[in-house]
Amino acid sequence: MTQMAATAGIKKHGQAAVDALLQEFCQLDSKNVFEPLDASTLTASQKREALRTVNLIKEKRSGKSKGRTCANGRSQRSKYTKEETTSPTVSTDALMISLMIDAKERRDVATADVEGAYLHADMEEFVLLKLVGEAVNIMCQVNPKYENFVVIENGKKVHYLQLLKAFFEVSWRSRQHYVPGEPQLREVCRH
Repeated sequence: MTQMAATAGIKKHGQAAVDALLQEFCQLDSKNVFEPLDASTLTASQKREALRTVNLIKEKRSGKSKGRTCANGRSQRSKYTKEETTSPTVSTDALMISLMIDAKERRDVATADVEGAYLHADMEEFVLLKLVGEAVNIMCQVNPKYENFVVIENGKKVHYLQLLKAFFEVSWRSRQHYVPGEPQLREVCRH
């Protein structure tokens, strides 16, 4: 898979890249990941500290484009310890070792993918996200309610969004994932 910035992806793939971002933004909107805020109610400090979105296009082996959006959490790094910001996902090495042990012991193994796993966990603190440029236009296509919150800053369209759900690259202390069907998974694992 090749990954590139959304602007490069749009130049290379045209409407297919825009459609991929549109699909990504639709998922974020449908899961109520953020709420638009009126920029006039925000302080200059809040606007300065808002996390910028990073929009990416991934080229899959199948040739299909897939949109990915995360927040650039670099500005938050000094506020939290490494333990508070480390992603709770398994490392590739740990997964491979576990699979080798499972194979050696001839265990039955099942896997599951929880779509947008991070997006099920609520944010416990106020985090402001800043969407700029073409991403603003795409978000307005997803849901017209966002049109009322567009402002122009330095000649570019901007949205300020309050994060309601955990989001990639954003530090969040709760470390709680909501896993749909968790009781059912626990029951299956007991047998």
